[in-house]
Amino acid sequence: LYSLAPIIANDLLKNKNTLSSIYMLGLLTPLVFLSGIIKGYLFGVNKIKISSISQVSEEIGRIVFLLIFFNYISSLNSANASMFAIIGLIVAEVVQILTQIIGNYKTFDRNYNNFIIKMKDKSNYIIKDVLSLSIPISSNRFITTFTYFLEPIILTSILTKLGYSSSYIVYEYGLLESYAIPIIFLPGFFAAALSTFLLPNLTSLISKRRYKKGKNLFLLVSFLSLIIGLFSASICYLIPEFLLDLLYKNIEAKNYVKILSLPFIVYYVEAPISTAMYALSLEKQSLIICIISSIIRILSLFILIPKYNVLATAYSTLIEIIIVVGLDLFFIFKFFKNNIRTSII
Repeated sequence: LYSLAPIIANDLLKNKNTLSSIYMLGLLTPLVFLSGIIKGYLFGVNKIKISSISQVSEEIGRIVFLLIFFNYISSLNSANASMFAIIGLIVAEVVQILTQIIGNYKTFDRNYNNFIIKMKDKSNYIIKDVLSLSIPISSNRFITTFTYFLEPIILTSILTKLGYSSSYIVYEYGLLESYAIPIIFLPGFFAAALSTFLLPNLTSLISKRRYKKGKNLFLLVSFLSLIIGLFSASICYLIPEFLLDLLYKNIEAKNYVKILSLPFIVYYVEAPISTAMYALSLEKQSLIICIISSIIRILSLFILIPKYNVLATAYSTLIEIIIVVGLDLFFIFKFFKNNIRTSII
């Protein structure tokens, strides 16, 4: 990322002001990797409470950072303000990692020593099992991230050819992605916390062949996520100006929030549904769905951008989420139907 930063900024994004932000992303990346590994470990040892607290602490850390430095950031030019926003993400990630480590220090210490001892015995290596799970999941994440990476490039390329200025594209895309979408997605960490609870518990029930109870748990968590989505979307739809003014002192993104808040209710149920796919060992199906939805997302950008301008990026994201949720549900209910029938027989 560091070596390609000038090419990404100048040639792909066609905006040299993004260079400092890309360098900051290079600093953020290893922190995200580290917190992800620790979070996976906490899932494995069923320390769900600590993992959930760390997720909430990350959000709080980011919000507190922005509140403290908001006046300073608002006085900066766009390049430095963007860089400071990413520094906020770095601070939030550090807060999450510290919460994870402090909250589980004794377990880390004890198991670390055991791990060193086990490393001496090659018979304990489970590389094949690890790769069979991690390759589909990592590929899924890579494809999704790469698709989002292409989004502003495609948007800039098409709108530039249609005669829109670079400053207009940056401004409108900034309103959408920096003001509207974060407000709509902000309560999503509640759904993420529910998903954190779902993963080990559903996995445990499936390993014990308690499929009916596992299905009920999945439906309960999905329903709770949907309720959170309905409540959040209703607030965003009814009082977008108040929320934007409260958080950003800028209400220019109000139309984006109003248009997108209700359709994006489906976003809140995506987290537990995607988590259930991994809990049921449906990683390969999830990867196939990811490939299909990402291709459709890219194609929809080319179709929708000339008509809907910057808003097309949000519509393409919505289309992708609907496809993922729909196909995931198909495979999940098929899994439960087949296994519940088999267990009864």
